[in-house]
Amino acid sequence: MGKKVKLLLTAAVCAAVVAAFACKRLGEAEKPLDELQFLTADEAAQRPLYNELTDKQKADYTAVYRGICGFQEEIELPHRLKGPEYAMLYKLIEKQESELFYLDSTYYIAEELKKAKIAYREDSPELYGEMKKELDEKVRGIIAGAPAGDDFAKALYIHDYIIKNCNYNLEERRFSSTSYGCLVEGEALCEGYAKAFDLLAKELGLPSVLVTGVDDSNGNHAWNQVKIDGDWYNTDVTWDDMDSEKVVRHTFFLCSDSDFLLTHTADEDDLLPYECSETKNNYYMKKDLFIRDSAEAERIVRKELAADSNPIELKFANNSLYQDFKNTYIDGEKIFEIMSENLQESRSFTINVTDDAKENCLSIWLK
Repeated sequence: MGKKVKLLLTAAVCAAVVAAFACKRLGEAEKPLDELQFLTADEAAQRPLYNELTDKQKADYTAVYRGICGFQEEIELPHRLKGPEYAMLYKLIEKQESELFYLDSTYYIAEELKKAKIAYREDSPELYGEMKKELDEKVRGIIAGAPAGDDFAKALYIHDYIIKNCNYNLEERRFSSTSYGCLVEGEALCEGYAKAFDLLAKELGLPSVLVTGVDDSNGNHAWNQVKIDGDWYNTDVTWDDMDSEKVVRHTFFLCSDSDFLLTHTADEDDLLPYECSETKNNYYMKKDLFIRDSAEAERIVRKELAADSNPIELKFANNSLYQDFKNTYIDGEKIFEIMSENLQESRSFTINVTDDAKENCLSIWLK
């Protein structure tokens, strides 16, 4: 069933949301539409979820966003909002505006709000100003090194850069769930990875959204969806970080739902993720690393050895092919025979294999 990204509230509050947005509060005049302030066209183009909002919601979003950019502690809202409406709005901004690293994930709420009271991670706008300069400078430097190629090349550059320059740290720090923690401090949790990817993607003109949910162990998790050549794909930079040796893999880079949703379940209380059905820009498809039969397996392994690829990353069309390859090439040691034939110099070597059985992916490291 196709899904369209849209903001959702639980059924219990939907009627209240519609009523609040459709009607005037008794004795309180709403601003005419032509007096409302909105994001610029360039800003809106970078924010897919903002474009799903009604004009009134966009005005409220803009007011809160502009106020937070100015480090305001209280922000006048264009419209009086019910508590659930404001909660939805705040969560949208906090999760999708990845440059707002100083914004706290907790928020003040009331039955109705005409003013938004904002919680920041620290009480020092001066400090935030300096930190923002650090982040902006870091982002400029990263973007300056990006390839001038297609969407795939840009997304791959961002993905690999983050993995090579950030360490996953389970010990939560003040900014570990932010883009600042990931890009400037070099340590982050999954949400920090996802916000860094989102921020850099938008800077390179790639529409991106951050998705929260749970992994296959029912642990809280965050990842991205990014639009490549007109189609949406799932990406989990955190899970592609092998961490200790700063090893980069691409198991969860530009995936369709058919693979990705085996291990990721989105929280759909506030938004429905985009449907990701295309596979043509998946890493394994794009790089000719997708194996459909046994003969193709040997061809691809030989091709990658000739190209001096290390690791050799492979994805199999089904689990049967995946298991057959492991039995023949790894357990049966056929990989050593092929490597001996393809290495350009005589030397001893060992291999290290990492695999993801659920995704039918396998990486071979030559040492």
